[in-house]
Amino acid sequence: MFINKSVNLAIAVMSFNLLATGFAKAESFLVDCKVGNGRSSIFVKSVGTKGAFYVQVISGDEMFTSQDKTANKNGIVTFRFDSDLAVNPKADPIPFNFIRKREVAVVMRKAQSNAHKAGTSARCTPYRRTQPEIQ
Repeated sequence: MFINKSVNLAIAVMSFNLLATGFAKAESFLVDCKVGNGRSSIFVKSVGTKGAFYVQVISGDEMFTSQDKTANKNGIVTFRFDSDLAVNPKADPIPFNFIRKREVAVVMRKAQSNAHKAGTSARCTPYRRTQPEIQ
């Protein structure tokens, strides 16, 4: 009797988890970030999504939230954060020193319900200084 109740409880919990999270995963979730030389930039791309979303980027003890965006007809939605808006004028602004210890965490949420869609962390690559040509 006890085993039967335990099995039923386990099935109920797994079913709830599938309903709560099974439809809330992006097929592909990519984060690319760069830092250094007085600049921070973050690029987020999600494939296999439908609807409107926003992204929260976290590094150190700071967090910034993007504008809401709707996935295109192919199910792709992209977000950009940059400290140099002259280079990337459509990006959401972040401070040049936003990225700490070359690490960011990213969470994507549904725009209307704030439901968790995807999340990950990334190690940022450094911007390389361009060396003048030797003549």
